[in-house]
Amino acid sequence: EIPKPIFSRPLSEAAMPPFKAIAERILAELVERTAGAGAIDFTEDFAHPFVFAFWSEVLGMTPEEAHRLRG
Repeated sequence: EIPKPIFSRPLSEAAMPPFKAIAERILAELVERTAGAGAIDFTEDFAHPFVFAFWSEVLGMTPEEAHRLRG
């Protein structure tokens, strides 16, 4: 029998709803923040903030901790 990957359970479809809810909320906030900008730098204004906010929350950082880390 082939052993299951170490991340198979934490990243299974059944484990995704909390992550999906976090991602959807952060994405909605970013869309609202950038909607009236006309033009944005997708990487700087959307992608990097999304990834940082998502993982900060998943890892349990407070907003203050995340702000200090982000600089």
